[in-house]
Amino acid sequence: MLNIYAPVDLNGKSIYKQHVIPSTAELQQSLKPILGKKMKVKATKDIFVCLYGTHYLIPKGFVSDGASLPWFATILLDRFNPKILLFSILHDLMYQSHIVPRFLADGIYELGLEITSNKLTAKTFYTVLRPFGIIAWENNKKKGLYDYDEARIRLLTHICNK
Repeated sequence: MLNIYAPVDLNGKSIYKQHVIPSTAELQQSLKPILGKKMKVKATKDIFVCLYGTHYLIPKGFVSDGASLPWFATILLDRFNPKILLFSILHDLMYQSHIVPRFLADGIYELGLEITSNKLTAKTFYTVLRPFGIIAWENNKKKGLYDYDEARIRLLTHICNK
């Protein structure tokens, strides 16, 4: 598991809010289903997330297929479960843009699922993801990476205005 430490004050308390995560209702209002051969969701507005003091932005217009799972895992696991959807979308963004190394994207995914669901769910999804994720990671390199530069500017503006 990846350990991430938020900066602390002299009393040992975090100087940042540990986690700022949209509620299920806020997330559902920020996403639009895209029906087709494979169900997907599209962000209708910027979605800001803070995990262990680190800020992330899922930009308006980003499209995700939810939790990417091998076909045999979809029998037991729901790709669009609201408790895993936010971090599945963030994980897709990291895989499509390569803004962080793969091991870090997977670690952030696991940590996020621990917060929004539980350790068993997080470990289950992580265990299914890790051996198969390399395929998606490499395919995204071949297809061309998602350009995250404009989203970085909006994220920095959002953080600075807080």
